[in-house]
Amino acid sequence: MKKGLRDCIIVGFALFAMFFGAGNLIFPPLLGFMTGDKWFITFIAFSITGICMPILGIFAVGKAGGDVQQFAGKVHPIFANIFGTVIMLGIGPLLAIPRTAATTYEIGILPFNASISPMVSSIVFFVIVLIFSIKPSKVIGLIGKYLTPILIIVLAAIVIRAFIAPLGPLAPQAPKNFFLTGFLEGYQTMDALAAMLFATIIVKSIKELGYSERKSLLKLNLSAGIIAGVGLLLVYGGLLHAGASASTVFPKDISRTELLINICSQLWGQTGKIILSLSIAFACLTTAIGLTATAGEFFKKLFHNKVSYEIIVIIVSVFSCWLANYGVENIIRYSVPLLEALYPVCILLTVMNLLDDYIPNRYYYVGGTVGTLIVSCLQAFASTEGIINDFLGLFGAQTVSFAGLAASLQKLPLSSIGVAWLIPAIIGAFLFGLFVRRV
Repeated sequence: MKKGLRDCIIVGFALFAMFFGAGNLIFPPLLGFMTGDKWFITFIAFSITGICMPILGIFAVGKAGGDVQQFAGKVHPIFANIFGTVIMLGIGPLLAIPRTAATTYEIGILPFNASISPMVSSIVFFVIVLIFSIKPSKVIGLIGKYLTPILIIVLAAIVIRAFIAPLGPLAPQAPKNFFLTGFLEGYQTMDALAAMLFATIIVKSIKELGYSERKSLLKLNLSAGIIAGVGLLLVYGGLLHAGASASTVFPKDISRTELLINICSQLWGQTGKIILSLSIAFACLTTAIGLTATAGEFFKKLFHNKVSYEIIVIIVSVFSCWLANYGVENIIRYSVPLLEALYPVCILLTVMNLLDDYIPNRYYYVGGTVGTLIVSCLQAFASTEGIINDFLGLFGAQTVSFAGLAASLQKLPLSSIGVAWLIPAIIGAFLFGLFVRRV
């Protein structure tokens, strides 16, 4: 095998493994389950935000120079630091790390022993995370090396069997904006956010393989991204179809984790259920260790080594342990406002960095980001209604309604396909790019 092709496959599989978080696997089945015979429409939309944008993000960050500071620094260096910090919090202790522990409990423990509390499970989970993240060990690398292939084999078995012998007919769906449903569900993978930080690792790895020249580096980066993207497309598409085939089999109020377990159980019996539970539980553990270590290094650098790596990973683990007890569904619910605020900015900056050769000055970046943030932050605020009312209910206070704001945002152009921020972003980019720079 030629060196270029071999390196492309190595980096492509590494990138696939980085995006292939076990916690993300709970989203496609439920999306297919909810959309039934319209599953393919939602799959196309889900692929845009859950697969295409993360892969393009890797390439865009590589093109910008290889790290999030250069990628977002075209808006402003301070913005780049804030942006990177918020992303790290999102894919770290606020959302992704707690979700791995909650997923482990609901898939790996609860189906077999309901007497174990989520608190006990979380404490054990994060004790293990601390042991390995404070003193990195080759054990985790070995576990990851063997568990990822096992998980892929298990999922391939689910996907192939669901195609050959579907669980049931696809439920017919009443008219609905299925494209928007899939587009927004892709946010929950958080992969476009993770790409901003993963890109640094990928670019460094490519350089270590001897591709120091910019053109060859970007070519390998793009080729590896295509390999990873095809892998994700097959996994997510297969799981989404499997969920659609179960749309007339299970009750409509089934949770994400219960659906994945029940699909596997129906297709492969108790043995398949056990293998799925164990492989996802261990994969979540290795993901959590990797994210905790990444958070430790990130914040150590952010604080200029004034806070030790060990203290940071302890804080991250304790905080994540607490949040994990809210359960997968609640963590996903709480994540919606943050993702609705951040994801559009990631998409915008990815596209602008890819087109950087044609952008005359950095004020286009400033204006585009301002226009995007105005709309995305309003959408995020509107999404907090349920969370705020839950909090107010604890004190018996009067509830609030953001229905008017949500209705107004739905009237914006392109809101039906999830990009209501696009026109304001374009207007802002040209206003700043053409006029503000002259002031």
